[in-house]
Amino acid sequence: MALCYLTLTSTTADALIAAESPRAARVALHDVPVENGMTVLTPRAGPLGLSAGAAVVLRPGGTALTLQGVERALAPGQSVPLRLIFNAAPPLEVVIPVEAEAMPDKPAATG
Repeated sequence: MALCYLTLTSTTADALIAAESPRAARVALHDVPVENGMTVLTPRAGPLGLSAGAAVVLRPGGTALTLQGVERALAPGQSVPLRLIFNAAPPLEVVIPVEAEAMPDKPAATG
């Protein structure tokens, strides 16, 4: 499994409802708080709301896309294609760079 962090900004109110990647069997949205020094994965009950013009940051200690069933290990310097699916907007194809594991107090810069 791998955690994916990115920033989403929509020009209109919308919601991220799903994501796909050819590098993973499944992509899911999770809250990833850190409790007692351990990252806890909690599946989100619904879509990720996007307000018009407001950035929504998926980051360590907050919310992340989880890539599950990754066949080959991901290494820094590689990239992962994602297809983001929204409630209203058309799907968006993005490529996320793979970086070293980010710690909650030291987030990695991603797409």
